[in-house]
Formats: sequence, C-alpha cells, structure tokens
Amino acid sequence: MKYSALDIAHYIITYSCEMNMRITNLRLQKLLYFIQQEYLKDYGKPLFFDDICAWKYGPVVPNVYYIYSGYAGLPILNKSIMNLIYLMK
Repeated sequence: MKYSALDIAHYIITYSCEMNMRITNLRLQKLLYFIQQEYLKDYGKPLFFDDICAWKYGPVVPNVYYIYSGYAGLPILNKSIMNLIYLMK
C-alpha cells in the first residue's frame, strides 16, 4: 500500500505528540528521508512517491515542508491544528 509523504508526516507528528516528544519541521524532514530509505532497503520499493529534494540543511519533501513551515524552528505540538491541515488536503 502506498501512502503520501503527508500521511507519513501526520503519523509521525501524532505519535510524537502522544509521546510528548518535540518534533520540528527540520526533524520531520529528516525522519521522512530515513523512513523512505529504510523502506526502500527492506521492501525494494518506495513507501511514498513524493519527491525528496537536497536542500541546504538536508533532505526535504517540499509539499510537507511548506505545510509545516509556519512553525519555523519551533516544535510542532498543536495536534489539533495539525489534524485540520491534514484533513484539508
């Protein structure tokens, strides 16, 4: 089953909020990269088809980055706002 990178980001943020872990947009981008890498290694196919670009500070999934860019370097903690963004996609 294929997911969008936004689906995976939603899961990561929800999990992080439930575990009281801080996740910034930068960390989210790196996690998406590593998850994709591990999935490719284990299953030989991508988990999501969204592009991953090489930016100055590391790998970025642009469509996910721009949705959460309003947080800047702050943690994405407000799960209710994040869920609204997810539902509006």
